[in-house]
Amino acid sequence: MRAHKPNRPSGALWLAAVVLLLLLNVFSCLAEELTVLIVSPDEQESTVRSLKGIRQTLDGSGLPLKIESVVIGSAEEYRDTLRAQIERFKPDVLVTIGSRVSKLAGYLNTNVPIVFASVLNPVTSGLVQSLHSPGGLITGASLDIDVKLQLERFKKLVPSVKRLGVLFTQRTQDQVELARSVAASLSIEVVPYEVTSPKDVPLGLDSIARSCHGIWAVPDELIYTPQSVKHIILESFRNRIPVMGFSPSFVQSGALFALIVDQKFVGVQAGELAVKILKGASPSGLPVTSPEAPYLYINRNTAEKLGLSISADYYSVAKEVYE
Repeated sequence: MRAHKPNRPSGALWLAAVVLLLLLNVFSCLAEELTVLIVSPDEQESTVRSLKGIRQTLDGSGLPLKIESVVIGSAEEYRDTLRAQIERFKPDVLVTIGSRVSKLAGYLNTNVPIVFASVLNPVTSGLVQSLHSPGGLITGASLDIDVKLQLERFKKLVPSVKRLGVLFTQRTQDQVELARSVAASLSIEVVPYEVTSPKDVPLGLDSIARSCHGIWAVPDELIYTPQSVKHIILESFRNRIPVMGFSPSFVQSGALFALIVDQKFVGVQAGELAVKILKGASPSGLPVTSPEAPYLYINRNTAEKLGLSISADYYSVAKEVYE
């Protein structure tokens, strides 16, 4: 009696089955692919470093991503251009670099989750409701260095500082109030002077220069212009009080020091937030990040002019020392 042999599919049927499985696998991969659109305002070095940090993090996420990068202007007139780019790429997450592009994206209300990078004062600029609970479909990585860290570094470099003057506007009032609340633990009194127009800067500067041991410069376009920075540095030398700046050029001009953020690291932080959203997290529940371990820029010549004895250790660890 002959054994019964099971029917085997013909070669054509077997090949068709293999092709079908491959097609199903391809369609499955395509369905899972996620798109990230990164929008930059320019191609300056700081922007490029932020972009590198973002892409590096996204590329290493292990997610099936399609990453698109575009450069558009940041002025209000480019709002329609940005909308067109979003409609073209239909991103699952939109990553914006810089305050102005981020604001443009926020105004569009496209229902696309937004992660901003390298933004100063995201609360006072109206991008988020608070740093801990951003609200809506937006969160991101700010450029705001922790206030307590800034005051601690001032105290370490200039231990004699007791009263620290600061010019502020309504945009930076929250930072100043926070500084006042943490300064007591460092035996520092923060002395604020509100500026409502550029004309107030000389009077405010004169007031804090006569009553304080140092000046803390908080970034604010209304206060700090090339002309006012020059005036502040002159008053600093005249009254022999140190200034904490907020940019390398400020330190090079004569501020004693500044803590400067690594833009690439901020990009990495933004990329990490984007990955969390792509994995299902809600932007409103992801706190805005602050940069960690900022670089120290210091001016040795200013320290000598002001008669300050700065430990050699600070010069050795500084990212840049201006002579």
